[in-house]
Amino acid sequence: APITGKGSSGGKVITTGGRFVWPAIGATSVSSGYGGARRHGGIDIVKPGGGSTGLTIVAAASGTVTTATYHPSWGYYIVINHGNGLSTLYAHTLPGSFKVRVGQKVSAGQPIANIGSSGNVTGPHLHFEVYVNGRRTNPMPYLGR
Repeated sequence: APITGKGSSGGKVITTGGRFVWPAIGATSVSSGYGGARRHGGIDIVKPGGGSTGLTIVAAASGTVTTATYHPSWGYYIVINHGNGLSTLYAHTLPGSFKVRVGQKVSAGQPIANIGSSGNVTGPHLHFEVYVNGRRTNPMPYLGR
């Protein structure tokens, strides 16, 4: 069954009850939501008032790293497979900040990279996506928001 849950991390790492942890420590605001006119495939997470560059990105749930590479749009990005058809994507990371490699098992809340502005962006943020059976879905219910 997919991981679901309610509650907010408030920027701190939480690992209880099968919930996703908030994927960025210290960056607690969503500057661009899922869907809408732009058909945004995820959410953009920033630190309120700026200063997002270098903040820690953590795995939203335990799983195995399947991708850690560069794409012209996403910049440096990581994908984690959580099993049960569920995976998460973390994009626009700071170049050289990967803390994981393909094939590595990670725990919920484990640091995986740092927020940056690589790829096609207007400023530093974490672009976070959730996939269910290969299809993008709104990440917010998984984050309890």
